[in-house]
Amino acid sequence: MAHRTTQLVISFVALFFLVPSAQATESKYPQKCVVDYNQMLNLSPREFDQNWEKGWVKLAEMDGCKEAAANVIALYYSQRELSEGAIKTLKFHEAQLRAEIDQYELALLLFPQTKQTESSIGWNHYVDGTIAFLAKDKAGLEDAIRRLAAVPKPTSFNPTDADGNPIDVPWPPNLDVLERFKKCFDESYLEAYAGCKDK
Repeated sequence: MAHRTTQLVISFVALFFLVPSAQATESKYPQKCVVDYNQMLNLSPREFDQNWEKGWVKLAEMDGCKEAAANVIALYYSQRELSEGAIKTLKFHEAQLRAEIDQYELALLLFPQTKQTESSIGWNHYVDGTIAFLAKDKAGLEDAIRRLAAVPKPTSFNPTDADGNPIDVPWPPNLDVLERFKKCFDESYLEAYAGCKDK
């Protein structure tokens, strides 16, 4: 399926990845952020997004490597043939990383692209609340919280982990995140997501 990203994201990815990886690493990232792009691109979507030993998560958890991980995600969904759902999931994770390193403009471009046509868990309300937080729109955030809290729990809601085991997920999902954004409204995305525990 052909996929088009926004011009800004395309330009950002092109500028970064047209430079040989070793040179880019030496000039921009710590040595530990060296990425084997061919290996990453050859991972299955599940391995790339869910395997913490092979995919982008391992890179993102290294100190100083979140931007490198966000760039790898952008390259992956730009180069691979993926389902619409997989692309939206990867864009959401890229947007989170961009927000964590205060690249709010890029995050605000990406988050709207992760909305779903249909969702029984109020996903779009969560996305709206995240966007409102980044845009410092408190009224918008409070409205998203109200809408998400009002989503009825479907009888089919039986979340499982990657191995199919049942997991306990509070209903509605992500309401706690938006409430932390409200509590920590004046903090950065990274601090607010964690709950600004000193408050």
